[in-house]
Amino acid sequence: FPSHDRTVLFVTLFAVIVWHGITWVDRANRGFLAIKMLAYLLLVLSILPQVTLAKFPAENPVALQSAILVSVTSFGYAIIIPSLRTYLHSDVKALRTAVIVGSTIPLLCYLAWNYAVQGTLGGEMLHQLHVTNTDVVSALMDGLAQQRGASAISLFAHTFTAVCVLTAFLGVALSLSDFLADGLHLQKVGSQKWTVYALTFLPPLAIVLLSPHVFIQGLHYGGVFCVIILLLLPAAMAFSGRYYQHRTGPYHVPIGRLFLSGLVIGGLLLLALV
Repeated sequence: FPSHDRTVLFVTLFAVIVWHGITWVDRANRGFLAIKMLAYLLLVLSILPQVTLAKFPAENPVALQSAILVSVTSFGYAIIIPSLRTYLHSDVKALRTAVIVGSTIPLLCYLAWNYAVQGTLGGEMLHQLHVTNTDVVSALMDGLAQQRGASAISLFAHTFTAVCVLTAFLGVALSLSDFLADGLHLQKVGSQKWTVYALTFLPPLAIVLLSPHVFIQGLHYGGVFCVIILLLLPAAMAFSGRYYQHRTGPYHVPIGRLFLSGLVIGGLLLLALV
């Protein structure tokens, strides 16, 4: 199939899962997560023997500056918490467990992955891949396969990245549909359901069809919006609700003015790195 046809087919097939709600997304994600973790373990274990400390790049504050917002975007999963709250029937203990475990496991995997890749390819080769390739992800996977001399690495790598995109698609699409339904005061039933999902899938699909490489370019700018939406805005809302509007509720997060102020300062410092 031409690339545009594959894109439309992908969105159509997996939009059906999102259409049926969070239960279907949960079940599908469990299956895809099992495949992803198996591919990840095989990939990391395959390249770890090639890791050497001499290949690790030297400290480069400029590189850190460009990478930090991408990292923020990678862990900017908070958009799905409202959907999780509904799915877990506002069970605070279960939601807290989901957030803590769901943050710790990806963080450990992320650190192990960076250790394996940087210790295998080295800073100079990674820089060359970034500069000379438009599809950096595919180039990275091919570079790992060539470095290790094993074609299986390419299979593990492409399986892992493909499933990562798929699971991210399901989670983000679900949370975006809930966000639009809530913000536009629409119900996900009847004709309004068609409106919600049209707004969820059609604008991103049009952007991807018109500019296929916008995803990687958008990660940097996505980090800016993540800092605003996931750090500055929640801190400002909590500060206003507690200390100006004096709102109360059945659950109170055990943080005070100092912590909220720290979130605002941290968010502003991240924005200053742009």
